[in-house]
Amino acid sequence: MEESVAAIVNAIALLIVSLLKAISYMALALVDIIEDITKNLGVDATWISRTIKKFKPHGSLTGTQHKIDDKIGEIVRVVKVTVYHNTEVVYGLVVQFQRSDKTSSSHVFGKTCGAAEEITLKPDEYITCVRGFTGPKRGTNHVCVRSIEVITNRQAYGPYGLGDRNCKGYEFSANDGQIIGFHGYHGEFMHAIGVYAKTQIKKH
Repeated sequence: MEESVAAIVNAIALLIVSLLKAISYMALALVDIIEDITKNLGVDATWISRTIKKFKPHGSLTGTQHKIDDKIGEIVRVVKVTVYHNTEVVYGLVVQFQRSDKTSSSHVFGKTCGAAEEITLKPDEYITCVRGFTGPKRGTNHVCVRSIEVITNRQAYGPYGLGDRNCKGYEFSANDGQIIGFHGYHGEFMHAIGVYAKTQIKKH
């Protein structure tokens, strides 16, 4: 009898785990669907939770997509950003996070080549704005992230890379919160860039 009860409990537990995983996958798929719809409507950002907003990327939506799906709600703040670039293009970013469980993790967006510029934030420092330029790489028609500047509640870092008259400016501002991550597209370099912003004021 006890073995039968244990087997039933185990089966129920496995079913609950499977349902939770299915719900998680459905939620991520729904976010992608909403993002596609808002792209067509010209919406600049979408709420992916009550406190996190995803700003649509600027640049060319080609290449490999980069996004953060792994427990983004647990990110407390960005603690370090390494920008890989040269004078013409931004190749990639490596971002280190502080999470709610006090551990940190890194995400690589793009390639780690070219000059490396490390931005290490102080304990009370956080990113409030990211801006720069996108445009064709010199001598080509390939649109990429040409420059990036990271602005915190303390100071500005950069710009890294260089824009010109053929470029378009982009700017992401967290307003009442902070930027906690990046997304976009990449290949030989970063083709497009967007951000995740965490607000301190819940959306009603």
